[in-house]
Amino acid sequence: DEVESKPVSITVNADIPKFVKNLTINKKQFDLGETLNFECTLNKPFNEVVWLKDGQPIEQDEHISFSTEGPKLKLTIKDAQPSDHTGTYSVQVKNVESDKVPITVTKKVPKFVKDLKANKTPLTEGEQLILECELDTTPTTVQLQINGEKVPDDRVKTEVKDKKIKFTLDNIKLDESGDFTAKVNDEVESKPVSIKVNADIPKFIKNLTINKKQFDIGETLNFECTLNKPFNEIVWLKDGQPIEQDEHISFSTDGPKLKLTVKDAQPSDHTGTYSVQVKNVESDKVPITVTKKVPKFVKDLKANKTPLTEGEQLVLECELDMAPSKVELKLNGETVPEDRVKKEVKDKKIKFTLDNVKLDESGDYTVKVNDEVESKPVSVKVNADIPKFIKNLT
Repeated sequence: DEVESKPVSITVNADIPKFVKNLTINKKQFDLGETLNFECTLNKPFNEVVWLKDGQPIEQDEHISFSTEGPKLKLTIKDAQPSDHTGTYSVQVKNVESDKVPITVTKKVPKFVKDLKANKTPLTEGEQLILECELDTTPTTVQLQINGEKVPDDRVKTEVKDKKIKFTLDNIKLDESGDFTAKVNDEVESKPVSIKVNADIPKFIKNLTINKKQFDIGETLNFECTLNKPFNEIVWLKDGQPIEQDEHISFSTDGPKLKLTVKDAQPSDHTGTYSVQVKNVESDKVPITVTKKVPKFVKDLKANKTPLTEGEQLVLECELDMAPSKVELKLNGETVPEDRVKKEVKDKKIKFTLDNVKLDESGDYTVKVNDEVESKPVSVKVNADIPKFIKNLT
């Protein structure tokens, strides 16, 4: 309470925000539904931030959000709408306002850069109609119309890939002749495409065929043809007479494709000339022959060694040109008992193994295949197993 210092003069200046990077946006024209990103950067973080549109404060909602990251401020508008979001934007920090940024959101009306076009016209009833076009923008809704009426959704397959549109009508009908148009976003309609559908006469797009004309007994025969469209009035013929399905024969259809399958073909039953009649139109006639194939030896029967010594292992092998259904090993014309020989058949290769071969198993070996064909004989000699003194008694 006696002495006092010299005074120190203090001045407190106002904390005035400065825009290091003023308010910007990447473009000024936006399409309906786009996202708008406004950004700016201050000299330091501030709390008193108010975003403005046309000079009026705006609040966050389902479209609008504000964010801060240190001195950086951001206004994001998602799914922008013309009426709600067109305007001039700015941000006010304390009493300092940024640059004003005007933007416009417009609803873009699609334009056809490629007019609606058909894959063909006229068409025959039952064919496939494809209509394609391309826009300058991705559509939100598309529909196909015929003579001003919407084609039902379950009648047309509609594909939209970016700006390209494709309509597919399978099995076209007579009453689908007319003017087709594509309507986009309920706003714009393509130029009409006139389609004529002619009456249906069966046509063989691919006539009746089979991969070969000569078959072996037991093989499967596959006759196939393709029509211009599916038909119900189908009759399969053999030698001009209708045939029915049974344990060997089956018919199938896959859209316009027809197929006749004959399994386990037999010479007497299935040799003949085949055709198919659709309505009153008959296919080409296809003659085929089924014969019994006799196996052939591509590698003759051969022993692993001969002569053998009593007690050794005998292995006999051969190979056919086809997989056998039955094989048996014979010795001097007699079948070798199954419990004496190990038999292995791998596709076309045959192998017989006799362990601990005996003296009385010398002779001529053959293999009989399918009770039809027999191999050339292989002569096998089995010698007695006579003891020998390598080192005699001493």
